[in-house]
Amino acid sequence: MIKFLYISAILAVLPVGAMNAQIPSTSIIELIANPKSFDGQKVRIQGVVNFEFESNAIYLSKEHWQHSVTSCGIWIDVTPKMAEQKKWANGKYFVIEGTFHADEKGHMGLWRGSISEITMLLLHEIIKPSEIPKADSIKGESNSHSGQSS
Repeated sequence: MIKFLYISAILAVLPVGAMNAQIPSTSIIELIANPKSFDGQKVRIQGVVNFEFESNAIYLSKEHWQHSVTSCGIWIDVTPKMAEQKKWANGKYFVIEGTFHADEKGHMGLWRGSISEITMLLLHEIIKPSEIPKADSIKGESNSHSGQSS
């Protein structure tokens, strides 16, 4: 049953594009410690997301997210429409692929870099499919949930 919920949740949050095997998986810690070595490169990271006006970011952990520890986070460059659609995802683990920029540090320069040109935003946490809005996707198209009609 848990596997079914996990798979259903992943399918309900559509990635912008397919996972690219050529994009290296790295950690937020590596990006923070060595930002220049990743500057301008496509990266794949995992962390806790926050979608909120002037605070779109991915954090190392739920504790860092809960306490807004921006020194342990990376700004994510999303459109206001995408941020509004994804508010349900705040505090949940996601995998993000995009281009890392060491010198772009988000609102007021508070974060340790930014990720733009996002090609994948994929839920990476077990949740109930009912927690995901039916109309959630990057383009705002309606998704059908496994076993449910839209």
